[in-house]
Amino acid sequence: MVRVQTASLSLLILNRRYRMAIEEVVDEHFITRYRALLDAEDAAFDELEHAYEDGDREHFRADLGEWEKSVERRHAFLARRGITAIAVVDNVGAVT
Repeated sequence: MVRVQTASLSLLILNRRYRMAIEEVVDEHFITRYRALLDAEDAAFDELEHAYEDGDREHFRADLGEWEKSVERRHAFLARRGITAIAVVDNVGAVT
């Protein structure tokens, strides 16, 4: 197992059948695609936040669904590459 620490989350690489160098899994294409998925997730969350602040329940529910889909797309992308995203919670409840 290899743990990669990024600014937004820790990545745990699970090598089921054989060991792979991190460079074989995380290359420039991977980083570009992952960044695009994070940007889409961020944009979806912004829309969700605006709907919440406006008190617009109908748009909030729709935006919540879009945000959840964007999170699922990011997790699916990682899973297809044998990577599981993990969040580490410290003893005071802050996610690191």
